[in-house]
Amino acid sequence: MEEKIRAVNNTCFKCHGVMGQATPGRRSRGADKGNFQREFVYATYDTPQPDKNAYIYGALARDGVSGMACHRIVEDKPVKGEPDPITSFLKNNITGNFTTGKPEDIFGPFEDDKIVTDPMNNSLGIKPKHDPYIKNSRMCGNCHTINLPLMDNPSDDPTHHTWSS
Repeated sequence: MEEKIRAVNNTCFKCHGVMGQATPGRRSRGADKGNFQREFVYATYDTPQPDKNAYIYGALARDGVSGMACHRIVEDKPVKGEPDPITSFLKNNITGNFTTGKPEDIFGPFEDDKIVTDPMNNSLGIKPKHDPYIKNSRMCGNCHTINLPLMDNPSDDPTHHTWSS
């Protein structure tokens, strides 16, 4: 049962609590994909927690979906051996399995020579960069195409998902 709870928390919070889940060290590209605990969302500075940073992850997750998280997504390259980019995307990059650029990079739809970067640079210390991928529906599909784990049969592996080729 514990494994199923962990699978649901990690699946949902990859998008719905993306900043808490994606905090450095919390998000891995491995099979476990980080370990965000639902209790983090309720943690405050003075709440005793085994993880001393739980209240930070929780506060970030309570902010929900963040434009900053979306504007850091970069296009995933197709996995070698996949027959086409769409199949590769559907097998590897949905349900919050997106790739982000470097922490100092943020991407937008406007050409670099047609946007004033000073306001964002002055307030965040980041100059936005053009990336046409931000206009691609596949970028949004990272979270808006969902492959939920099977939970209704106790003999099934909770990490096995319902989509297949």
